[in-house]
Amino acid sequence: MADRFPIQGGLTISREAAEKAYIEYSRSYGTEQSLDRLAERAGFGLLEFCHLYLKKHISFKLTNEQITRALHEAKVMSTLA
Repeated sequence: MADRFPIQGGLTISREAAEKAYIEYSRSYGTEQSLDRLAERAGFGLLEFCHLYLKKHISFKLTNEQITRALHEAKVMSTLA
């Protein structure tokens, strides 16, 4: 398993943060698609990840502060050159 997990758009997050988000993902959508399979398919969308990581229902709006906090805690890195 890689120690980084992709976020669509050229970012990566720590594997630990992805696992935390996956817990919420699996509660909502089941475990038919594993975390590794999600990674193979380009990972979470940016806002999708933030909602899952912060355990906020996807219909709730997130503030810029919440998004920034989630990304900071997830140790986001850009994979773009």
